Amino acid sequence: MFPATVRSEHLTAFHKACRKKQATIMVMGDSIFATASDMVCHTENATYSWLETLQQQIPHVRFTFINAAAGGRSWKDMNSQVTPAPEWINPPQNMNWKEAVRYYQPDLLLLHSGGNDVGNFNPLDVKELIAFFLSAPKSPSIILGLTHHPSQASTINGYATQEYQEGLDGIIKWLRTYAQREGFGYLDFHRWHSMRRDGFDPCELALTRVIPEEGSGLPSFGSYISETPHNYWDFPTCENENQIAANNCTDFALAFELEKKPAFLSLNLSSGYSSAFHPPYSNKLHVFFDDDSGFIAYSWSDGTHPDEDKKRITNIPIPCFPALFNIMVKGSRLVFSIWVPLSHTNWQPEHLNTLGTGYQYVCDETIIRFGSPFTPRLEWAGYNRLRIFNLCVANASVVSKNAVRNMPDRTDNDLYEHTYAAGGSGHYHMNAYGVRDILTPVFRAQNWSENGFPT
Repeated sequence: MFPATVRSEHLTAFHKACRKKQATIMVMGDSIFATASDMVCHTENATYSWLETLQQQIPHVRFTFINAAAGGRSWKDMNSQVTPAPEWINPPQNMNWKEAVRYYQPDLLLLHSGGNDVGNFNPLDVKELIAFFLSAPKSPSIILGLTHHPSQASTINGYATQEYQEGLDGIIKWLRTYAQREGFGYLDFHRWHSMRRDGFDPCELALTRVIPEEGSGLPSFGSYISETPHNYWDFPTCENENQIAANNCTDFALAFELEKKPAFLSLNLSSGYSSAFHPPYSNKLHVFFDDDSGFIAYSWSDGTHPDEDKKRITNIPIPCFPALFNIMVKGSRLVFSIWVPLSHTNWQPEHLNTLGTGYQYVCDETIIRFGSPFTPRLEWAGYNRLRIFNLCVANASVVSKNAVRNMPDRTDNDLYEHTYAAGGSGHYHMNAYGVRDILTPVFRAQNWSENGFPT
């Protein structure tokens, strides 16, 4: 198991309630944790083990658990003003779903969705829903649940298609990086499922260098892509040693030079269009070389606001051109750096321009971005000539040597097969063995208690 992703700092409101020896726990989301998810009894819903784990880690506290999850629901449904609450939670009249959940004043709230979001995911729903709960007079500790993949043998809802599987990856990546940047705990069922069923860790990648190809968008390293000035460059079809193409990657490192100063330089951080998710704005980085301050400025968007909003002005002067740049986008971290001559020595990067050695960091942040493979594109104002010195890539949606590998020890049949004895749907709902092997371990691996918590 990977390190805990729910820790004490994520649970302030919950621990405050625990000190008073009584806390209310709620789950709101889709059928994975609902009371009717093709299970044979309530012990084989993973929330049973969640409460057991809380009781073990934080003894002598009385926990009240309310299961407000409902089948077929999505983030859009959770955030909607008209979605009815499940009847079994005894919602007050005229309250929608989220109002009913807030009415019960949870101290710890798990929000879990994803499987029904492919095709209609708008990240604004996530932000608005969380803001709704945090604005309550008694706001809860909120953790996010990152759902697992359905069975690849499923014959319904397009679950087994590459389009669905990669679309879900894209949504989960946004949720994971959102939680990491904003400081929310999260339960990564998606990652653990990938490790157990598929035998690879999508969150631990090694980027490897592509091989330039004559006639592609990268004929060689160190020479101009084209002698004719142009205003954008798409990552090429060139592949690394694991047959991961640069124009179909999720993570990358790029070293390059632009000949002339543009007003700005832009890079998309995820697919500009997807049938799986529909952000209202683009998920891009912009770097500006025309700010009146004389310094480089930059901005980026997570897809929920205009990508040129929230401009940040750095303390790095706008350079002379030709200028050397280095971009690294791996996991949730974005680094954009530039070579600026040093003040105390005449040292030059020379061949180390492939790595960005000695460069100054314009931007180094945990960012929020979608996953799933895409074609990165560099764009700039005006026409320019471009030289590439290095390009390394990986694809977090593909089982390859670029990801940490392990021996898979569970099959779709083990996890999802419907039987009289163990339940399961054969599609998305796991049987009792799948719940035991995939969902329960993630709950148990978290740090639910407070350091030094009195018992």
